[in-house]
Amino acid sequence: MKRELKIRIDNIPDIEERLFQLGAIKGKSAMYRYVYFNQPDGEVLKITKKPEGTFKTIIRARAGKFDIISSDRVDNEKQLLQELTTKFGIKKELVNQRLFFTLGEDKLSLNNIREVGRFLIVEGKNPSMEVIVRLGIKNPEIITKSFDDL
Repeated sequence: MKRELKIRIDNIPDIEERLFQLGAIKGKSAMYRYVYFNQPDGEVLKITKKPEGTFKTIIRARAGKFDIISSDRVDNEKQLLQELTTKFGIKKELVNQRLFFTLGEDKLSLNNIREVGRFLIVEGKNPSMEVIVRLGIKNPEIITKSFDDL
């Protein structure tokens, strides 16, 4: 199971340069569109549309990080959207411009989410604050809520 550590950042180009200085390898850039559905606190159910396809994702908050419970490809997006909207109701729709990196065993992304802010996400088996410290981010604001709650 993958986990996420989310940090609010001010300046994407600055963090990108610092990632390069640490030896990060730049990957693709992509636009993601999310539809979040009403769920209990600490639980996230969303449909993500990205270049690779559409995915239904379930995430749970745990100990200041997020466990990705499942992320399954969706064949019939319209049908699933209608079913989940009827069952739970749409909570929020967001658009995120993402830039991906690999640093050691961690996958990182710089995220610019319209009307929410800019974030660094570290994904891995157990992402730690080590990379945040190495990037020189002082007094990092760790995000412990889903983006649809910000």
